[in-house]
Amino acid sequence: MSFDNDAALTEWIENLSGQQRADLEATLGPLFNRLWKPQEGPQTEGYYSQADLMLYGGEAGGGKGLRPETPVLTPFGWKAIGKLKIGSAVCATDGTVTRVIGKFERGKQPVYRLAFSDGSEIVCDADHIWLAWASRKSRKIGNALTCGEDGAKKWATSAIFEHYSKGRARLKIPVISAPVRFNVAGSLKGQGKFVRRTLPPYVLGVLIGDGSLSTGVARFTVPDPEIAERVANELGCKLGEYGEEDKAISYRIPNAFAHDGLADLGLLGCRSEDKFIPRIYLLGTVEERFALMQGLMDTDGWAEEDGDVYYCTVSERLRDDVRELARSLGAIVTLREKDPPFTYRGERRQGQKAYTLRIKMPASERVFYLPRKKVRVKGKSYQSMGLTLESIEPCGFAATVCIAVEHPNSLFITEHYLVTHNSDLLLGLAVNEHRKSAIFRQKLSDAKSMEERLAEIVGDRGRMNYSDHVWKDGEQRIQFGYLEKPGAEKGHQGQPKDFLGFDEGAQQQAKKQIFLMGWVRSVDPDQRCRVVIASNPPLSGDGDHLIEWFGPWLDPMHPLYPAKPGQLLWAVFVGDEEEMHSVWVDGPEPVEIEGEVRTPKSRTFVPASLADNAYLRDTDYGSQLDQLPEPLRTALKTGNFMLARKDHAWQVIPSEWVRLAQERWSEDHPHLKGRMWAMGVDVAQGGGDKTTLAPLYNECFARLTTERGIDTKNGPIVAALILKERRDGADIGIDCTGGWGNSARDHLETNNQIAAYSVVFSKGTQEKQSNWSLGFKNERARLWWRFREALDPNGEHKIALPPSKKLFAELTAVHWMVKSGGSSNEGLIQIEEKDEARKRLGSSTDEADAVIMAWDLRDAAQYRMLKPLMDEQEDEWSALGDVG
Repeated sequence: MSFDNDAALTEWIENLSGQQRADLEATLGPLFNRLWKPQEGPQTEGYYSQADLMLYGGEAGGGKGLRPETPVLTPFGWKAIGKLKIGSAVCATDGTVTRVIGKFERGKQPVYRLAFSDGSEIVCDADHIWLAWASRKSRKIGNALTCGEDGAKKWATSAIFEHYSKGRARLKIPVISAPVRFNVAGSLKGQGKFVRRTLPPYVLGVLIGDGSLSTGVARFTVPDPEIAERVANELGCKLGEYGEEDKAISYRIPNAFAHDGLADLGLLGCRSEDKFIPRIYLLGTVEERFALMQGLMDTDGWAEEDGDVYYCTVSERLRDDVRELARSLGAIVTLREKDPPFTYRGERRQGQKAYTLRIKMPASERVFYLPRKKVRVKGKSYQSMGLTLESIEPCGFAATVCIAVEHPNSLFITEHYLVTHNSDLLLGLAVNEHRKSAIFRQKLSDAKSMEERLAEIVGDRGRMNYSDHVWKDGEQRIQFGYLEKPGAEKGHQGQPKDFLGFDEGAQQQAKKQIFLMGWVRSVDPDQRCRVVIASNPPLSGDGDHLIEWFGPWLDPMHPLYPAKPGQLLWAVFVGDEEEMHSVWVDGPEPVEIEGEVRTPKSRTFVPASLADNAYLRDTDYGSQLDQLPEPLRTALKTGNFMLARKDHAWQVIPSEWVRLAQERWSEDHPHLKGRMWAMGVDVAQGGGDKTTLAPLYNECFARLTTERGIDTKNGPIVAALILKERRDGADIGIDCTGGWGNSARDHLETNNQIAAYSVVFSKGTQEKQSNWSLGFKNERARLWWRFREALDPNGEHKIALPPSKKLFAELTAVHWMVKSGGSSNEGLIQIEEKDEARKRLGSSTDEADAVIMAWDLRDAAQYRMLKPLMDEQEDEWSALGDVG
């Protein structure tokens, strides 16, 4: 059916019956009332794709709006440094306002990640200038010795990196010396409504701290009458009182004095875990921010006997807001988390996660109004108000922007957090097409940016719970999550979803994505289920699984390559979580694979380009990409997933070395026909890790033996496994770090008279690295570094490693750094802890640790095997001597 013009269509609709019109509205209405509409091109193709599993993206800028610029603090809030202009006002470090007098686009530069003692991080280029001083060091200026901030000097980032690489004293940088001054009167809400700070800041602080807002009525309960008196005076009203004698009194604020203000701020109805500080109060005057701080600290803050100041909350969002508030007043804030247990009717239970902030600032008495708290901090002073630089490491290349300000100290205030809109297609599908959705990013801070983007899309519809990271609208639910921590995916077990989205999927572990895909289902037969992975090409080996999963579109060596963009192909995942791979089949019909009937799922790849992005194609984003070095430039501009994957700058063992070692291996390697020299044993008694045995034959490792931790739950079982696999009296090294392997070692010695070597990774060592004369932090550093040296293709050894993907991933996942220390302060090589590598791998480095332990025993094993020959030769020489 077609119509020549709008009038013909209108006439046709008018002739429909009422029921026919209703049916037409029910069918077409959702198409015109969607909260989100895809851009023309790949977003639309991806939106309407029928694939069960889709990879969307490829070229940088495809289907997303990026704001990668570092935020700089201005009198009006944070603003990306790239958007500042000459003449823009920015906040100086001494509480005044200065202006930008120069802006320089530096193009692509080597960049470094700096991590500070308060948990903050920032990425900057090699030439960025810092004002810093060495901890516990004095410096002569003129004829006077100075220390601390008075002895500070300017450092380039490259100079700081060299300083740390040599293991020298850690540096500190100053915090702001006076509170920042803002010029923000309020903010717009909805259509033209301007919301001001109508509630006195102290009153707001009290209500956020000890107030009950969830019922829609403003109440607070405090033991100190001084708080209630100040609240009543600032509001100009009489408070309602109720409560029992000798207990904290509850006070009620009349609705006329607080209800509308709290509603405008979005606080009315908030529970403790949902509370936050409205943005306009974080950008208040200095006096208003101190009053707000006093309201918070008089209720949920305290001072210890030594004068240290703390604040505690169960709200994740409030935690971040209080930290920002305190920092804007000149504080250094550090965080500690805990899950406090409690007893209810005799039953031990786990409480909510509590966040405790330690707030260190000059004149701490200003953060309290209550006399009993203020007296504890009176006169409290700190020797230093600097942030310690904990570590610095190279992190690749990035486009950088430099600004100069007219302030005499040339300093401005910056903070590192990334706000991206990479998830638009994922959010659009979740909002428009699905009832129960979950969208995951790698880090919590990135997941928060998605929540902000969702708020822009949905407007006033539904309600966002920032504590649980869930948006709800009736039966519709969108859950946001992050996968950085080990086992993070397990927290979503048993929670079926009909839509699963992974944003920047190349940064996430395959096993976590597979686990979550297992819960994609719906009880509604009319509800479609799907998984979408949005990602740029991987810039390291972390995203290799996407190339395997979508090989027909990405891998030129795949037999089905090149599949057309958007084409549907069918495949089944086969294997366990460690060695999962795809089996491609002809269609959606069930197939028998390895004796089991499996139902294939459809897959596709929809590439997106910068030209498809209506938000970025007319900007200079493309020219910024042109400044990238190869192969990074081509990978991001063309969406080629096979390019630009490279090792981390501080990776202990280069991937190519491991790849060469695995290429040397074969089942008929000549060394495997000889004697077993040594065996490394990594013990897992219970838990999700695996007990792993690594047999070494001269320079060739046999296939590793692995058993689940739950199947090797005690020492005798592990000892029996070792005896079963051991050959030729091979030397045995057992990981006894933390005591896990002690029982197996003792069992072997007591019952089998076998003296196994105890390997304790945390034990100190006096050995030094071969070429640099650097020391080692501990045995873990020594063992890993020695194995790195043995794998060097230019070295004397030709190690052969079995073709295990898990072993390859573990050996190439671990990073190193140089720390201060050593007998001559020469610096120490330190290997990151297992838990840090676990965050990227999703499991412990069981196989890698077993291999490096076996290799470390090789020299001792060789000596043991050759000693009888040497003794025999010595006897012969002795006999000849006697004859002579």
